[in-house]
Amino acid sequence: MSAEGLPIWGEGSPQAPAGSSEELLRQLRERTKELECLHSLSRLIADSSLDLDRLFQHTCELIPASWQNPHQTSASIQFDGKIFQSGNFDVTATCLQAPLWVRGVLRGRVEVCVIVAADEPGAQAAFLPEERSLLQTIVTSLERAVLQVESERDLQYRQELARQIMLLSARFMAASPARLDGTIEDALSRIGELCRADRSYIFFFDDAMTTMDNTHEWCAAGISPERENLQSVPCSLFPAWISTLARRENILIPEVATLGPDWQAEREILEPQGVLSLAVVPLWGNHGLMGFLGFDSVRSLRQWQEDEVSLLRVLADLIASALDRSRSETFLRQVRSTTASNIITAIAHHWRQPLTALSLALQDMIDTQDYGEMDARYLRQGVGEALGKIEEMSEVIDRFDHFLRPRYDVGAFSPNTSIHELLKLVGSQFSAERIELEYDAERPQALVRGYEYEFTQALLAILSNAREAIERYRARKPSAPVRILIESTTDAAFMCIRITNTGEPLAAHAMEQMFMPYISNHHMIPGRGLGLYFARIAIEENMGGTISVENTIGGVRVNISLPLCPEDGTT
Repeated sequence: MSAEGLPIWGEGSPQAPAGSSEELLRQLRERTKELECLHSLSRLIADSSLDLDRLFQHTCELIPASWQNPHQTSASIQFDGKIFQSGNFDVTATCLQAPLWVRGVLRGRVEVCVIVAADEPGAQAAFLPEERSLLQTIVTSLERAVLQVESERDLQYRQELARQIMLLSARFMAASPARLDGTIEDALSRIGELCRADRSYIFFFDDAMTTMDNTHEWCAAGISPERENLQSVPCSLFPAWISTLARRENILIPEVATLGPDWQAEREILEPQGVLSLAVVPLWGNHGLMGFLGFDSVRSLRQWQEDEVSLLRVLADLIASALDRSRSETFLRQVRSTTASNIITAIAHHWRQPLTALSLALQDMIDTQDYGEMDARYLRQGVGEALGKIEEMSEVIDRFDHFLRPRYDVGAFSPNTSIHELLKLVGSQFSAERIELEYDAERPQALVRGYEYEFTQALLAILSNAREAIERYRARKPSAPVRILIESTTDAAFMCIRITNTGEPLAAHAMEQMFMPYISNHHMIPGRGLGLYFARIAIEENMGGTISVENTIGGVRVNISLPLCPEDGTT
């Protein structure tokens, strides 16, 4: 029980008259014991080799000697569920208690018990006012000691957390796409252990944000993994969760059991997993919310601090950036691979005619020699024709080499010139496939500013996609005429390029996802691939233009709008 309300020791029992020398000596002895106790306690607190557990235990041993009846006094300290006691501790009905508060949170208490015989005078008056004051002073000193130790520990923890995130930043920067999963797993392990979490994990949403998958997970020793149970989880089960992340806000739940009605759905899912507390930060990439990074506490409640979560947010941004870069590199490799395949096919079409002519010229020279009709003039003529065809083929190689060589310098260029050069390269391939290519430019010399190489690659991706759409259309209507029409017009500030192909109209959802990168095969649109995603990046993000798609009568049209250069006479 609390000491409040207990009578003072000695009330109703004989004691020295106030002001007598005996009473003064008694008071002096009591003050001396109090000062010795506080001095010893201050030395314990100043000893940096002592952790909190040993500080509490030594304090329990120190307290009885400071009371008026040391042999009848014992002490106990309870802190964060741990109990520390003096060697002679015995729970009695005569006790004095004081709570231990740290940062506004009740963490435990200090208890002093006195053994008094039931028939002893003053049995119900065990504590002097000075002893009550001494206990409060001891508690205040312990509270300050705990605050100092935990503040230093928190500072060291945050410094180490920041250091680990800096190290992980370098690792993420250097991670190749093939090593990225391993780097993420290592990060979850390092930060999970450092944060004293029981489980750390990453979830990713699908393209439509209808389901999410637990893709990466780390668990502390003795904690059961949940990853296999958390695949294709409907996002609709977590309404408050998803809406919070969509606002770019963190989710900090110190106690799952106290979640209110708005979070009832989340509570019903988290509690069966044994989650007591958690911290979750969103993963935002170049294309929006891609998932979240989370840390669960299963064995005890956990209060996450905002500055601590801010560092976890930095880690989430590192992971999101690494994933964006990895996906971009993968996309670019696949786009370049597709481009190279298309170019090889185009080269084959360009070479077919000169190779045939070269073969015929050489065969003619052999026949002429066999019939004895070869002379110097005929030989020079035949060799000249052969060399001409070889030169023509060499020029084709040079043109394609120029086309395929990446050039990332930004500057003014003529899109119409780029289109014209591209059609010279791929025109024979389309002709061989009986696809009519038409091109109409309103102002051939109009200039835009940007990356000519990326623009040409984007246009090639659009033409390749149009050709594939025509192939699917022909499968249904083999005899129908097909064509691709490229038109270029300008107004005061913009150049508009329209690429229209014969084909079936696109469904609404297909048009919405036309320029999005696919992540899984479920969301692939036939013929879309990655080229159109690359085209959108090149046109919109790198050149400040726009790209869109629409259905037309008998086909599909891609619209590109690019701002004209001021050098072209416009603003």
